[in-house]
Amino acid sequence: MSHAVSLGGHLPIAPSLASASYQSPVHPIAPSLASASHQPPVRPIPPSLASASSRPVHPIHPSLEPADYRPVLAVARDAAFNFYYTDNLELLVQAGARLVEFSPLRGEGIPPDADGIYIGGGFPEEFASVIAGNKAFLNGIRSAAADGMPLYAECGGYMVLVRSLTDRSGNLHEMAGIIPAHTVMQERRAALGYREVTAIRDCLLLQQGETLRGHEFHYSVMSYDYGEPRTFAYESKGRGGSQPEGYVSGNVMAAYAHIHLASYLPAAARFVAACRTYHERK
Repeated sequence: MSHAVSLGGHLPIAPSLASASYQSPVHPIAPSLASASHQPPVRPIPPSLASASSRPVHPIHPSLEPADYRPVLAVARDAAFNFYYTDNLELLVQAGARLVEFSPLRGEGIPPDADGIYIGGGFPEEFASVIAGNKAFLNGIRSAAADGMPLYAECGGYMVLVRSLTDRSGNLHEMAGIIPAHTVMQERRAALGYREVTAIRDCLLLQQGETLRGHEFHYSVMSYDYGEPRTFAYESKGRGGSQPEGYVSGNVMAAYAHIHLASYLPAAARFVAACRTYHERK
């Protein structure tokens, strides 16, 4: 739920939903988030990111050098899911991925040739009824998760993987149900600050003990169902202390933290390698 280019300087602050003049420095984001029914066109990922054929690929970790096959990483991108660090996209391409965007708000499901899914942050609570009505999207990510496809989601993406989302008006919307939890919007800000996250166990992006940095900014709270198994993704450290955060199960990984892949380069290569492995066993 925010925009940023780097982790230096001031903490990124979320754009206003009411402002049609907002121009994000992150590539590319729809300038107006006021209405899903009057949604502005979302510019596609440019060829320089969608395909690595026009740019040299330099290995970002010697043990995870990109192979010949470039797996397809489906990136959710529209007014509901609009926050992606440009560096993250570039590093995923550099690690060997081909990025293909899709729009849940336009009724699109997971691209059929996807080898992995990346659902970033944004404002899913503002379009929760539209998302809940897109059965192709929700059923697609359920099937992908059940099949072991690598699925990474953060903040807004994390919110749609749970069982339900309650918006600010108190309306409950059914979400994907992959994660045994419910998210509820509140008027007060729930979290704001830089984060250093350390993997509690081996997962999609990290091996146990490895660390990434990023930030957290959201107004929702997450409640897990009593008695349901939960495996935390990270130990998340901020100015207020440290606590376990997120969720990991198999090739599914989700958390509130917006991580910056440049803070630990092997993470991008690890994600892409998992997508390549999935493709090879399809």
